[in-house]
Amino acid sequence: MRNFLSNTLKNGYFLHADMWGDRFQMDKSIKVIDFGLAEQTLINAAGGLYLNNENVYIYGVAGFLIHQMEQIKYTLNEIINLYPNKKGKIIIFNAGKIGYEDFKNPHKLVDDIDLMNHYGIKIYDPNTINELKEILEEINQKNLKISYIRLGKDE
Repeated sequence: MRNFLSNTLKNGYFLHADMWGDRFQMDKSIKVIDFGLAEQTLINAAGGLYLNNENVYIYGVAGFLIHQMEQIKYTLNEIINLYPNKKGKIIIFNAGKIGYEDFKNPHKLVDDIDLMNHYGIKIYDPNTINELKEILEEINQKNLKISYIRLGKDE
């Protein structure tokens, strides 16, 4: 699915806290910023970019992103609620649905659905590239301001 994202996402910022590196080349209209292990800063930066009418694509490993709930609650959700007419959108891509069975809990998706539901963030759970493609089209058509997509392995 990462290969698909690198070939599909356009126009905006791709913020990641994972080993994305040069393995997945993005479209030239995407500016890639590696936040290393600074997930809290990544979430806050996403809010600032949204305020500047940018599309923001966030990518990281399961719990390391979703457990930044204070930032998601106060930065992302509050900014979007206060400024719903901004032109951008925020999509959180969360790796960890498949492939982290041997890792400890922070790498796994444990309570992500409960947390996103609590904050009213639309959740998607694709199992195939075609489902992911349909989801991205829906997000764009409905102009959803914030979405959460649970990703599995590349096909």
